[in-house]
Amino acid sequence: MRSCTICIHLNRSDIDAAIVNGTPYRDIAGRFQVSKTAVARHADGHVAESIHKSKEALEEVMALDVAHELTWCNQSAHQIYDAALSGEKPDPRTAITALGEVRKQAELWAELQGELDRGTTIELVEHPDWINLREIIFAALTPWPDAQVAVARAILAAGGQNVA
Repeated sequence: MRSCTICIHLNRSDIDAAIVNGTPYRDIAGRFQVSKTAVARHADGHVAESIHKSKEALEEVMALDVAHELTWCNQSAHQIYDAALSGEKPDPRTAITALGEVRKQAELWAELQGELDRGTTIELVEHPDWINLREIIFAALTPWPDAQVAVARAILAAGGQNVA
């Protein structure tokens, strides 16, 4: 099997940089006196693989950095909390603020780990506005008992609870 002519080229790093920067293969081939096909093969087989590995390594470093920063923030908040409650004159306001930061750190960590879904869920059936509206609707339908029953059935069919 033949070696990649670009991989063993004296100017490989310059060729790789040109590929990554989007320089047309024809221009790279002319500048470094290699074939356009060799540049394309190298870009598809070797540069793409290197870029992928570099990207994975960068993501891993960034994840470790985020974890490190979160750990530091959490430890600092704990230290502030402890300091606020110790000594001659405890400072509950600072302690509560520090606890809030610890809670935020825990939420962020859980979210990053996929353990926390920040999607909004509103339980309409128990919401005071819905309960109030439901009472208004049924009061307005008092003269028409059949309409009350029809509306109650429709709400139940749609998944509503505690209708009457």
